[in-house]
Amino acid sequence: MRDECFGPLAATTNRRAFLAAAACVALAPAVTASRAAAAQASRKPPEFAFAKTPEALQLNFGQKPVARYQIQKPTTGGSPAESACYFHPVATPAGTVVTEVGPEDHPHHRGIFLGFVEVKGAAKGDFWGWGEPAPTAGRRIVNQSVEAPPPALGTARFRALNEWQIEGQTLIKEDLRAFVGFHDGSTMIELAIQLSAESEVTLARWAFGGFAVRLRKDGELTAFNADGPVTRPAPKHTDPTSNWPDAPWYGLRLKNPEGKQATVVVASRASNPATSWHVLPGIGLLNPCITAPAAVTITPAKPLVLRYRVLAFDGTPKPEVIQGLAETFYRAGEKS
Repeated sequence: MRDECFGPLAATTNRRAFLAAAACVALAPAVTASRAAAAQASRKPPEFAFAKTPEALQLNFGQKPVARYQIQKPTTGGSPAESACYFHPVATPAGTVVTEVGPEDHPHHRGIFLGFVEVKGAAKGDFWGWGEPAPTAGRRIVNQSVEAPPPALGTARFRALNEWQIEGQTLIKEDLRAFVGFHDGSTMIELAIQLSAESEVTLARWAFGGFAVRLRKDGELTAFNADGPVTRPAPKHTDPTSNWPDAPWYGLRLKNPEGKQATVVVASRASNPATSWHVLPGIGLLNPCITAPAAVTITPAKPLVLRYRVLAFDGTPKPEVIQGLAETFYRAGEKS
């Protein structure tokens, strides 16, 4: 996989204006060098910066948290699932947190995550965390390394290498590339994920599983896509045919008890395997499921590559903004 598979994000700062302001400060004869430096710092717009701990990689914009990638299972709180390697919290540009981890209704859900319900290879495991069709004990997604160069031009990117292990033995290797930035009023997280295996591994057919975004549900949630509000019945977790039909994207609008609104959209890619959508507005789940149409097999010669874009807006963005950011991402994967 190459970094070229990601589209560039727009810069969030006007660097020409910043440099001009800094030059004016430097030339002011009435201030000392130290005061000039302080004035320059006070004029400097906020920028993205990473803060890394053994548990997580945190991306901040100035003093404001934007997104956190959980490298290790938290020592306190979080989900009872054994795996880490997920995003939470993720916030809108104004700072409203939209993701959820370990909710009472589905405690194994964990923000923005990847996990399949029934993985069959040399051994069998459930990396989603449900525990019905396959065991969860000893099944863990474990981070091996994270590379996070300093953010530049309003964009942050990192690469995480993870292993899907059963009793300490690696079944799948995951190579995740992420870009995070602000774009057209959204916090945008763009992901390319490659899953590879040294021997054949099958992701069994299930109505849910794979890439998922679990949102807060402490308020009203309504589903929509390019055609407007979606009023289809909620899919059944035991019936893959009950999923919503494939589309470039689906979204959920959130309205918390205080009336604050946010919008979250998940865009798939035309190059992804055949997909149907397990969307549950009642619990805030957006899950483009590649195992609902059919089982998916990973072989040493053919790794699985998945690409998704997540957009978190404050309020209700204009339809053309969503369409521009989500539809174009989907179409970029079409074969010419």
